[in-house]
Amino acid sequence: MSNAEVDHFIPWARYPDNGMENLVLADTACNRDKRDFLAAAEHVQKWATRNRHDSESAEALRLIAQKAAWATHPGETLGAARAIYLRLADEANLWRIGKEFVGPDRQGLEDALR
Repeated sequence: MSNAEVDHFIPWARYPDNGMENLVLADTACNRDKRDFLAAAEHVQKWATRNRHDSESAEALRLIAQKAAWATHPGETLGAARAIYLRLADEANLWRIGKEFVGPDRQGLEDALR
């Protein structure tokens, strides 16, 4: 991805976390469109799967963080995501793609953040 930026998955404005688990590689246009919005359940699922303690990607992130002396605190980041996403109002707008927003998929969010 040549047109990419590092983004805070849980927006900094909602939870100031620079830990490795909260950082994602994002297309520049997507990052601009998402801004400080929360991501839709489909994105939460991918993010949570990537961060699962027993996944290869989580292990790779831990090694990158260790080499870079970067903060890592998976439990705190997951706890913040649960606190934010599992208490959303029914009328919340979650960013899906481009200028498209969707309401909370409660079951999808619960499944992703178990």
